[in-house]
Amino acid sequence: MQKKVSLYVYDSLSDWEYGYLAPGINDSTFQNAPERLVVETCASSLDPITTAGGIRIAPDALLQNVRVEECAMFVLCGGSGWDGDRHDLALSVAERFIKAQVPVAAICGATLGLAKRGFLNTVNHTSNAPEFLHLGEYRGQDRYQEALAVSDQNIITASGIAPVEFARSIFEALHLYAPEILEAWFKLHTTKQSVWYYKLCELAYS
Repeated sequence: MQKKVSLYVYDSLSDWEYGYLAPGINDSTFQNAPERLVVETCASSLDPITTAGGIRIAPDALLQNVRVEECAMFVLCGGSGWDGDRHDLALSVAERFIKAQVPVAAICGATLGLAKRGFLNTVNHTSNAPEFLHLGEYRGQDRYQEALAVSDQNIITASGIAPVEFARSIFEALHLYAPEILEAWFKLHTTKQSVWYYKLCELAYS
């Protein structure tokens, strides 16, 4: 049965933060089980949103209609408004996923959203900087890690400058690729060396 990776979209969404993960999930080339997963965008309204890069996206579903049992993960990317109440509905959806032990992934400003609701207090996590998270119910200073991406207890967090590391953590959590294929994919996008592209093809088609 195909499951959804629910991607929250909204005006000012940071395009680069989902730029690696979305095609990695939707393009079945190299995957363990092709077409097992699909990206579904969700928002507080079905009106098109405009990303930070000016791209218009028509959401597939309303946030309130996202069903945890139909999803493999809920993904929150950065943009404006995470220090206020603008994304409260999305954070309530994230809470449902966390309680059901279904993975939630957050990058950049979205980590602040999780932090201020107290969701990071008992899990290892990262963000843009330690001081970035000091709002609301955040008490997780001792669990903060100086890393580009951290995965712990079904919660993935990443710095806004680490979309590749964020995508890798998501792919690992979803068991999307064989470990050696994922390693070649990661090396290709971090070293920029063509040898890793040929290695990726060799592994995928051998």
